[in-house]
Amino acid sequence: MDWTRGSITLTDDRSRLDMDHVYDSLQKAYWSAGRPRTIVEESFRNSLCFGLFADGRQIGFTRIVTDRVVFSWFCDVWVHPEFRGKGTGQWMMRCVMEHPDVVRTRQVLVTRDAQTFYEKVGFERKELMVKAAKRDYR
Repeated sequence: MDWTRGSITLTDDRSRLDMDHVYDSLQKAYWSAGRPRTIVEESFRNSLCFGLFADGRQIGFTRIVTDRVVFSWFCDVWVHPEFRGKGTGQWMMRCVMEHPDVVRTRQVLVTRDAQTFYEKVGFERKELMVKAAKRDYR
């Protein structure tokens, strides 16, 4: 499924993802720095993935962990800094939230610093209980 807004395209065709770009971008993010490439690739293989492109160049992505019926966890949401503050990220989120495999589900995410951004697309701040995961990627 593809969406287009001017010269920007969002797709759920995972074969179009530039995994070099995805990996390099995630290494710069506070939530995923240090994640080995094999883990990044496996996590994307096991998720519903979206690539954001401008004139054929990947400028963003997001990954959704979902059962496609009840629950969707938004992960690894990233937009290139050059395209931030222009509504591109909000447009991407709105498209993803309306995807047929996501729209019926309870949609959740965790962020340390982007609460205001996510509130603009309908997320609410709620308490969340989290069990610490073992992060030994060896």
